[in-house]
Amino acid sequence: FIASLSTLLPITYQGIGTREPIFAAVLGVVGVPSERAVLLALLVFTLNLLPVLALGMVAAAWRRTTGRAGRSPE
Repeated sequence: FIASLSTLLPITYQGIGTREPIFAAVLGVVGVPSERAVLLALLVFTLNLLPVLALGMVAAAWRRTTGRAGRSPE
């Protein structure tokens, strides 16, 4: 939860660089090495990004097949 709040700060793109130290600090309390905590933070970021990328690719393919790309409404 705390790591999610840190991504709301308009400091970096998508919270990269703010989420990882928080993961390391919070998980370090329970004994997780910082390397694994940073890896987990990057994995969470990637897993959250994949559906967005997939939908974007589907939308781009749909626009290309329907011929709606780049046309202004008439």
